[in-house]
Parts: sequence; structure tokens; C-alpha cells
Amino acid sequence: MKHLPLFLATLPAALGAQNMTSPPGHLTADGGGVFDNVAGAYAGQHTHIVHVDDALRGSGAHSIRGVFLRRDASAATNPAYAARPLPVEIRMAQADFTKVINGGGHVPDATLRLTPWQTVFAQRMVSLPSFVTKPASALAPWSVSLLLDTPFAYQPTSALAIHLRISPNSNVPVAPYPIDATGESGYSHESGVLVGAGCQITGQPGPFWFESSLVNYGDVGSQSSLTCSVIRGVPSTPWILALGLSDPGISFGGCAALHTSAQVTLPQAATDAAGIGRASYTFAHHASLLGTTFWLQAAQPYANASAVPIALSNGRRTPYPANPVLPRHALALTWSSAPTFGVGHDFFKGATLVFGLDW
Repeated sequence: MKHLPLFLATLPAALGAQNMTSPPGHLTADGGGVFDNVAGAYAGQHTHIVHVDDALRGSGAHSIRGVFLRRDASAATNPAYAARPLPVEIRMAQADFTKVINGGGHVPDATLRLTPWQTVFAQRMVSLPSFVTKPASALAPWSVSLLLDTPFAYQPTSALAIHLRISPNSNVPVAPYPIDATGESGYSHESGVLVGAGCQITGQPGPFWFESSLVNYGDVGSQSSLTCSVIRGVPSTPWILALGLSDPGISFGGCAALHTSAQVTLPQAATDAAGIGRASYTFAHHASLLGTTFWLQAAQPYANASAVPIALSNGRRTPYPANPVLPRHALALTWSSAPTFGVGHDFFKGATLVFGLDW
């Protein structure tokens, strides 16, 4: 690795002081979350943190002169959180927040930015201080101070984009480092309500069990997800995921009642030797799905059934989740073995680092 001059991250207060946070509202309040995997947690990996904040627009135009980070105040004392020198680089730009799609929606870099990236903190080795000891108060000090080489002239006509790259140092042990972050989930979720009971499969310790999870990221253009799993099914046997819009509640001579109208049936690969299977799907979020309730159930061929050779699981009544209330900030977080800045970003409108700003 190229040797870089060491830049002390802890500087006298007179050289720069945080008077705003991004996202706003955290000058005197901990963010409520933690990222401990972005500063030396993975061997040989460059961490790319692209933070976009649209909530600063009400604060007017400012010249940003410094960026600050702090320890998460809730993380317990841990000797692994030792001081470490790591290469750091920061870029900033004006960004179009309307182009950010929640839930990992890919946004080309050129589409996101309204101005070219400006390197405001050229790459150099930064001595990150020890975060070993949990703070005595509910708020940690801003102990990582990154005073910019060139101020960034932020304009409130659009969002602020900060691209922070933290690179590896082969001379530093791989270990977590707890940086304060916000704690929003950025999505809504429904696991459904149990309906009925599944068949008892010979040799299994309990009835054929089915679970489902629906996730909605809310944005137009985002991808919702459906994840389903079965346990205690017929071992090493294909299964079917049935999805319908009503519950017929029919007992047709099988070992369990049918609890879905099964407008859609999706064949799945065989369960494993323990009768466990899993299925995942993504699909475009659409406003027409809001308010819809789905009835889901799993089915398998089962020769030991008394009349109809089909094993049915319990059903699940699962409403499509309401749109989440999303923050006006987003984060794209990636790790790469190469330091190259990416040409696109996969954003989530949820938890992000808490940046102190001197402006």
C-alpha cells in the first residue's frame, strides 16, 4: 500500500466546530443507531458511503468547512474498538433527491448528481481515535474531525451528497468501530396472521408449518419483496406456494383445510431432508396493492394422506403493508476490494451515518 502522511483526526476546537448535523436534529441527541462495519471491519475492503440529505434545504446556503463523526453512545465498552489509522477521502456534490429510489433502487451516478463531485478532503491517512470506552453520558463527543481542504458551497435548491471512502490498512487488525448513526427502518413489513393448522407429516415433530413476510419500501419504482418458508414438510419433496385473494376454508378430504383461493400457484424446488424450504420473490410496488389482503399456503404431494394425497400447511392472512413514512435522507453503502468510485448507487431511505458539519 502507498504510504500516506498521518492526519490527526482529533483537532483543537478552534480549528473547526460542528454547528449542524446531516441529517438535521442530532447536535444534542444521539442518532439512535450504529454502524460498526464501515471503518476497518473487513479485511482488504474499501467502504463507500454515499449519503444524500434533502432535509438541509430549509437551512439556506452555507459553506461547509468540516465534517465530524462520533462514537455511538449506546455501544458497550469493547477493546476491539481501538484507535486505528485508515485512509479517508471525501467528495461532495449537489444531488437530485427525486432520483433516489428506496429499497436498493439503482441510480446511475450521473443521474444522481446535479454538479460534478468536488474532492473536499483528499485521501490521506487519518488517525481514528479509540472508541473502546462507552461514554458516561448519553451523547458522545465529536471526536473525529475532518477539516476540508476546500470548502463546499452548499446551495439549498437541491440535496447535499457526501461520498465518504474509508480504505483498508494492512497494518491494522480487522475489527469493528461503532460510529453513531440514525435508526430508521425505511420500510414497512407484514408477517401475516395464522389461519388454521397444517397436516401432520409422518416422522415430523409437529404440523406442516408455513411463514410469510411482505416488505414494502414505498417509493414509486421500488421493488417489494415476498419471502416464504416451510418447515416440518414432506422431506426432499417439491412444494407449491399458493397465493389467493380469499379464504375458502374448504375441507375437501385432505389432512388440512384449504385457506387460499389460489389465483396464483408457484412451484418450488424440493425441501431438504428435514422438510425445510424457502422461496423469495421481488415485484414492482404499485399503489393498487395498498389495502389488498393475500391468503397464502403451501402444498406438497403426500402419499400418506388418508384420502387426498396432498399435504397442506397452515394458511396465512397477509395484508400488503402500508407505505412507510420515509426520511428525507438516503444511504448507499458498499464494500469493494478496489478503491475505484462506482458509477451507480443502490439507495435505502433509512439508517445513515450522523455527520456533524461546520458551516
